[in-house]
Amino acid sequence: MNQRYRGIAFLLALGVLLGKAVQAAPPPAYKLRLIFKQNEASRYQTVAEVVATMPSMRSFIDKGKAPNKRGGDITTEKMETVQNSIQVSILQQMVVNKVLPDGGAMVLASTLSGQVVRDGNQMAPPEKNPMLVHYDTLGNIKAMRATGTTKQTDLMAGLLGSGALGFQRVYLPDKPVQLGDSWVQPVKVPGWNGQGKANAKLIRLEKVGRYQTARISAKVVLPIQIYLNANLQPLTAQKIKKATSALVGTLNMTFETNFALLEGKMIRTGGRGTGTFRIQPLKTSTKAPKTPAPSSDLAFTLEMSIGSSYIE
Repeated sequence: MNQRYRGIAFLLALGVLLGKAVQAAPPPAYKLRLIFKQNEASRYQTVAEVVATMPSMRSFIDKGKAPNKRGGDITTEKMETVQNSIQVSILQQMVVNKVLPDGGAMVLASTLSGQVVRDGNQMAPPEKNPMLVHYDTLGNIKAMRATGTTKQTDLMAGLLGSGALGFQRVYLPDKPVQLGDSWVQPVKVPGWNGQGKANAKLIRLEKVGRYQTARISAKVVLPIQIYLNANLQPLTAQKIKKATSALVGTLNMTFETNFALLEGKMIRTGGRGTGTFRIQPLKTSTKAPKTPAPSSDLAFTLEMSIGSSYIE
């Protein structure tokens, strides 16, 4: 074989070897975990809106045709609805109170400033009592409790106050994933009886400011049963005996989240969804709610949107 053909053969062999090397290189896999550092403080600007649609009491008229238990007659002539809305804009702070041996942490989540608008009217500022939240490294909330006394007297404001927005949530896989991979994560919020799930997917990598992030899409289905007191305020597990009714339903949300790969923190997230709920009196309760609740056979719907962005 002359020099010319030997050169061609060498190039062909080199090309085959390089081709095999390229084919053998697996796509990168990413281990997505929350990273906590003692005393580290992170601030988030959070906005949320909830619109509740429920039947109007004027939808029901006494026509005297179908006897009810009181001897009168109640017939539905035309179902009218009313809407209530609440908007929240708050600056939150998350401070790592204690890093746990398994990598999780106890985090103090508090509201630094903000406002609440109810049906166009300015309401009392959001409560600033911190919530102590137990996170694991996958973003699961294992437990949470208030560190002060609550003064909220409104159900919607209570659900959107420090009790519900006092924590950030991200849905992370329990093993390394590649672009396009999907996973399912169980979802449970302390105080909200019901086991849900998140179907999540790693969509792409993208730059957000100075952070290289993983873009995660998640669809969350969460059955909810929240025990309420006579003021229709959510109760902790320790105070369930004081419950007079329960909020029952299912929440469906879709989230898009940017998660910083190296820093192990949520940089921004946005979610939107709906839920259908009923407020059901408890048979074991002898106290009637101070705030009239919808009949247990009448549903009301919530439309919810929420967004948070990390502030340097």
